[in-house]
Amino acid sequence: RALVPVYRHISIKTNKVTADTTIAFLSDTHFSPLLSHWFVKGMVRRLQSVSVDAIVFGGDLIDAHLDFVRRDGSYAYVNSLRAPLGVYAVYGNHDYFDSDVSEMARLLPAVRFLADEQYAIGRNIVLTGMRDYIHYPDHAMPAVSTSAFNIAVDHEPLRMTPAVRRGYDVYLSGHTHGGQFFPENIVTRRMYTLCYGARRFGHMLAVV
Repeated sequence: RALVPVYRHISIKTNKVTADTTIAFLSDTHFSPLLSHWFVKGMVRRLQSVSVDAIVFGGDLIDAHLDFVRRDGSYAYVNSLRAPLGVYAVYGNHDYFDSDVSEMARLLPAVRFLADEQYAIGRNIVLTGMRDYIHYPDHAMPAVSTSAFNIAVDHEPLRMTPAVRRGYDVYLSGHTHGGQFFPENIVTRRMYTLCYGARRFGHMLAVV
């Protein structure tokens, strides 16, 4: 199913943000010899064909093949992405496998990588990007000001409960590939509170 992306549109009403704001969230693109420059070019074309205010990547941009991505030139297409409020990403477990994530960040200057960082993107929206849980399991969700509309971006969907307690409004995650691989999807449904889709946990909306 990787070659036939599924698009979901979710509307959220809040009195914390006065202007309509559209965010494109995508995760686990796994740039690699299998999903090389032709795949990345198509993905970027699709993103630029829709009107969005911000673009957020949920980790695993590459599939542990940074040297190939460099030679292939896939990253150059990502650097052509533009959005009024910026382009952001967190690191996923595959981004660490055989590469230096700081080198990946240098290859992608158009993308602001958030690693346990909070960044205001305007219109009273704050992004909190977490370090990858597999590599940094002891890193806790940071506190937030609940007067802002707070979005947590966390590659593995493993810190939903702490995010609810902290007062986040939206929790964005990936990693599970829910619905893509059988029988892995049976295992991941048991491993994660939310393996795929969108669900409310109290006041917070989680999207995987």
